[in-house]
This record gives sequence, structure tokens and C-alpha cells, in this order.
Amino acid sequence: SAEAEWIPCSERLPDDDGDYLVWLEDESDHYAVVYFDTGADAFGWWVDHYDPITLGFIESDFCEAKNITAWQPLPTPYKGGDDE
Repeated sequence: SAEAEWIPCSERLPDDDGDYLVWLEDESDHYAVVYFDTGADAFGWWVDHYDPITLGFIESDFCEAKNITAWQPLPTPYKGGDDE
């Protein structure tokens, strides 16, 4: 199987909203799955805020992830089955 290539963020960012595999360069270099938002033009995640009394939805804030240096599309999901 062909291994996906890392795409440096300095070269380009994804064209579509969605989850991507990203490389974070920080104290403990590692990868994670993070959402890319084309409106924010950044990787991160949405945090929903609710009223503590009524528990009603108030708003969502986009929290930008820091130290992401490269990304790639997620692999094809596992389908299972007996087609080994």
C-alpha cells in the first residue's frame, strides 16, 4: 500500500473542511487528528458553550491548534470483513 505523503503547511493547506492527520512540533513531537476549518483557514477544534442554568446552547468558538507543521488526508476507514 502506498504511504501518504506529509504536506508542509508552509506549502499549502487543505481545500476542504474536515478531519486531517497532522504533525505537531512541540515538546513531544507527535501526530493527531484535527479539524481544518476553511472559514478560519486553520486547524483546530470547535468548543460549544452552554448556559450553566438552562443548559441552552449559547455559541461555538473555534480554537486554533498551534505548532502544526504538516498534514495529510486520513486513511480510508476500515471496513472489516473476511477479504484478507
